This record gives sequence, C-alpha cells and structure tokens, in this order.
Amino acid sequence: MTAYRCVSYVHCSALLVYRVLRSVRKIYLKIAHAVLQAAALIISSVGLKAVFDSHNLAEPPTTNMYTLHSWIGMATVILFGIQVSIKSAPFFIYYSLFLHIVWAPKSEIDHY
Repeated sequence: MTAYRCVSYVHCSALLVYRVLRSVRKIYLKIAHAVLQAAALIISSVGLKAVFDSHNLAEPPTTNMYTLHSWIGMATVILFGIQVSIKSAPFFIYYSLFLHIVWAPKSEIDHY
C-alpha cells in the first residue's frame, strides 16, 4: 500500500468514526478519532522524509521543493499538523488537569 493510500484510508477512517459507531460513548469516539488523525499525520511525515531522502541520496541529487506540487503537498502536511495539534490540545490539557486533581497526593490538595 502506498503512503498516499495509507494516509487516505486512516484519515477517512478517522472521519467515519462518528458516523459508523453511533452506539459507542462519545469520549471513546473522540479518542479513536484523535488516534487515527495522529496516525495519519505520522504516516504522512514518514512519507515526506522518504521523499526527501530519495531526492537527497540520488546520483546526482535531485532538487527538493522544485515544483508547485511539492509546495502544495508540504503546505497541506504542515496545515494538517497544525490542525491536529490545535484540535487535540484542549483535550489533553483538560484530561491532564483531571488526572492531576484525581491522582494528586493529599499534601498537594491541602494547599488549595
């Protein structure tokens, strides 16, 4: 499976999680969605690394970011990374605070 097909499959699966699994609690759907989106971002980053390596290690080396297609692809991956990080930040901040309050030692709770 090529990297593009793999990213497309994982990304579409992340989008369909909410439509297909209606009987599952929403928090589990959000976690599954976030995990699949992060997996799509990781796979696309690995694909970009492979492309740059294939250009740099070729004899003679091929120029990187030479065409408009390269720039659009790079912008897409960067914007997707920004979207995933911004959308998942409140989720992780909320639950890290929740876990800190629940599992905080008693001495820390007394100070509040």
